[in-house]
Amino acid sequence: MLFRSQSDTRDFLALSRLTPVVRYLEVARPAISLRLPAVLRILVAIAEPEGLPPLDLARERREIEAAWGGTREVEVVFLEEATSSALREALLGSPFHVLHFMGHGGLDPTTGEGLLFVTREGAPDPLSGEALATLLKDFKTLRLVVLNACKTARAPGEEGLDPFAGVATALVMAGIPAVVAMQLPISDPAAIAFSRTLHLRLAAGDPVDAAVTEGRQAIFTANPGTWEWAVPVLFTRVSDGRIFDHQARRA
Repeated sequence: MLFRSQSDTRDFLALSRLTPVVRYLEVARPAISLRLPAVLRILVAIAEPEGLPPLDLARERREIEAAWGGTREVEVVFLEEATSSALREALLGSPFHVLHFMGHGGLDPTTGEGLLFVTREGAPDPLSGEALATLLKDFKTLRLVVLNACKTARAPGEEGLDPFAGVATALVMAGIPAVVAMQLPISDPAAIAFSRTLHLRLAAGDPVDAAVTEGRQAIFTANPGTWEWAVPVLFTRVSDGRIFDHQARRA
């Protein structure tokens, strides 16, 4: 679905910040409000296991660093060669508010479950959405998860399979307020363009839905002849796109 305008203008809703397109999920877990922290802490998990196609993760890292450079109220921490245990330990060590994963994703060919590939002794370690949700759901300060990895927004489409078995939907069901993920394969240049602009706009103070729209615009501008701009998807439990209570900043 490309979310074309209902009028005959050939406009796409998902490319306008006036009509941000999100997948809003009603979840039984209550949404917990969190005041904007004095220091926003971002954990960037990097996973490039052996045997999978190479990605320019070094460039994506530089773009994220540049996006937040000079912002004193933000601390970006990079987790090299992310494993499940290292990710858990990092989150236990100190509170983080945003988790950005860069690497590979896919679907389990047997179950249709969404997978994220972390590493284990250098090899690919497939982590299901349910497993990742179990790993993250204890950390109530975590407000946004960005999964810059292919097919992490996909969920099984066959009859009888759990429609919430995708990685992104599993995280929202576990209580994460907002999750950005990719519904299809995405090229390295498009993924980096999206990541760069998403972080730039978040740094500028945009709500997450507007920041995602600008990320789609960046892909479209770089290569308007493709549909890759439609690959990023925002899942949220937050109707206004703001993942923090901006009324008061925590001291």
